[in-house]
Amino acid sequence: MSPRPAVVASVAAIAALSLVGCGSTEEPREAEPTPVAKDVAECREQWRELGETLTDRESGQTPSTLSSRWQSLVATVDYYATSAKESDCDDRLDAQEESIAALESFAASLRRWDLEHQLAVVETDARSYSTAPRPPAPKGKKAERPPRPADVAKALRVLTKQAPRATQQQRPGWQQAAATDLEDEAAVAKARKDLAFLSEESAAWRQGSAALRVIRQAMRS
Repeated sequence: MSPRPAVVASVAAIAALSLVGCGSTEEPREAEPTPVAKDVAECREQWRELGETLTDRESGQTPSTLSSRWQSLVATVDYYATSAKESDCDDRLDAQEESIAALESFAASLRRWDLEHQLAVVETDARSYSTAPRPPAPKGKKAERPPRPADVAKALRVLTKQAPRATQQQRPGWQQAAATDLEDEAAVAKARKDLAFLSEESAAWRQGSAALRVIRQAMRS
């Protein structure tokens, strides 16, 4: 007696499920990229190259790096590197490059008040100086002898302690800098002025700056 059709179908289904459960040895194929016109591909390549110039900008650790602003710019560039149309390589790309240049200039102008940045710049040389013999006095009657290594070591300890405290005391100024419209010259000037005021009002910034002057004097020697 032949097996009923329903039984045959059930056996076939079970066999198929068993094969699926055992897994297939074939790798799933990746979706083929959608072809784009040559002009579009060249446009996207320009955005990609621009993105390469921004590597690690959004991961800055000191306040004057304005990392949150770089995150926004990098995200925009990454988007156009994969999705730009031919027309996005005209005014839009030029405007993005101008935005990047403006942010670079603005961030650089804030570094004088960023003790955490200044610490990162001088720390290695200051440590080396603090463990070396004191340099001799330069020639000349008015020449000042370089600081003692012990004084530089002390200054470095002070700067290391006070730099993050200064950042906290300057916080409203750094928040303002992160939100300032860089196309508004008056707003940019006000952001700098307010940060300078907060810095002078910060006891930590004043102490750290005094220590930084000692270290810089040693570095000049």
